[in-house]
Amino acid sequence: MYCKQWHAALAAWVVLLAACGDDDVSTMDGGSRSGQGVASDASAPKLPHIVITPYQAVASACVFGLSLGRDHFDECTGFDKLEACARRQCDLDSCIAQCPQYIECLAASSTSCDTNCAPENDCITCMSQVTNCEFKSTCIGTFQCAKPVANGYCDELRACCMLQGDDWSTDCMLIAEAAATTSGEMSCQQFLAVIDQAHPGAVPCNQ
Repeated sequence: MYCKQWHAALAAWVVLLAACGDDDVSTMDGGSRSGQGVASDASAPKLPHIVITPYQAVASACVFGLSLGRDHFDECTGFDKLEACARRQCDLDSCIAQCPQYIECLAASSTSCDTNCAPENDCITCMSQVTNCEFKSTCIGTFQCAKPVANGYCDELRACCMLQGDDWSTDCMLIAEAAATTSGEMSCQQFLAVIDQAHPGAVPCNQ
């Protein structure tokens, strides 16, 4: 069904959209201490001193933080709640079992989200599944990385979603809340510009 396909791509869409706003943002797959390649010191981003546990990393805390840009990452809160929610709703424990080398590498590092640590292939697959689940469940609302802006683009997007018909209004609101929580005004503004292309019969709200 269309909605299921849209939900499956939602997490990747928001994360990639946020990453487009900062050319200096790096991803987690640059290297590994477990023999899968090592990122150079020059390419590894200097992250704020935030303690993100290896289990929170498997729950995609590092993915959200790195993709949002370091100016927002140091304002992220609630990743412990994200982990707890992912354990309850998104089978995080099964995914943790697929990531022994990645978890060991992160646990041995003094740096949160050490980009010299890369997840194994099976770990990458299950982390993607966990992330998708987090966007479809209530887990996306457990942490906050973007500064709320009163009467900003995210409020405008929420109002636009309320104008949509049928089930698309609910799905649209899910996207709005996910964008507002993870990446903020930039993602809301960009989605407003293409909302009429996101779903058959969607009501355009951009000027």
